[in-house]
Amino acid sequence: MNIELQEMGRIVGLEPRNRRHLLQSVHALRALESAMKVVLAANGLQPAHSIGELLRQLNNLPPNNPSHLSGVERVRFHRGVREYRNKLMHQANYYPAGALQCEAMLSDIETCFSVIVK
Repeated sequence: MNIELQEMGRIVGLEPRNRRHLLQSVHALRALESAMKVVLAANGLQPAHSIGELLRQLNNLPPNNPSHLSGVERVRFHRGVREYRNKLMHQANYYPAGALQCEAMLSDIETCFSVIVK
């Protein structure tokens, strides 16, 4: 997880910008997925392989668990993180549509991270 976050810092000035946004997104997503898996393993669960299933597992944690995702949060991150990730990884020649889209996705990742890692 730390390696992915360090890589984000190294690509701050990378050009062209679409490449920088792509790499920022990929490294942020990998860091989030790693954090999700660590949290689930710490709760005695075998982490799933897909981000959608990881979100479901976090939603299924007991509500009094600090890493529990509410249903609203799970849907938000499903739309804001998972759908973006799938488009990024599975659609040929897809790049984030500029800094605003990249920043919105990074913000969703940061919010998800802060909810599950308390």
